[in-house]
Amino acid sequence: GHGGGPHGAGAPAGFRIAFLSQQQFKSFNLPYQLGYDAACAEDGLETGCGAGRFETPADADTTAYPVIPGDVIIIATDGLFDNVELDEICRIATGWEEEWFGGAMRQLGEPAHGAAADLADRLCQRARELSLDDYIDSPFAVLAKENDIMWGGGMPDDCTVLAIRVVKKKQTL
Repeated sequence: GHGGGPHGAGAPAGFRIAFLSQQQFKSFNLPYQLGYDAACAEDGLETGCGAGRFETPADADTTAYPVIPGDVIIIATDGLFDNVELDEICRIATGWEEEWFGGAMRQLGEPAHGAAADLADRLCQRARELSLDDYIDSPFAVLAKENDIMWGGGMPDDCTVLAIRVVKKKQTL
């Protein structure tokens, strides 16, 4: 969602986090993994089979959150969130919004072709850059230290980002 409050003249208001889902993991650095176990499928077993191996979509934490035109939704794997601070994600999204749409809450009708893909690319590129930095105190490194694991720098990992910008419903006559 969009941030509010007074800002410098002409400065974009910027984005703020309106909703953040909880991480789903079994323990530190052991996130839920979607997968398929052929042996379980052949046996017809559903409960207990593959315990500790894979989760299914039924294990997902689901929720609903109201959105309005101009909201930006970012769905991503831990490759993003382990390396890029939430404040920086908001700054990247704010810069993207300004470049593509001239600032928050403008051009809420037709989506700009390629805009969402550009935001996803920017976030993935930043995550990759930080994942290879041995000197930053990444979100992953902070969490590792909270779990008594000495870790410095970023966390090289795959990164998938889906970016969505909510637009107004097209009027039909």
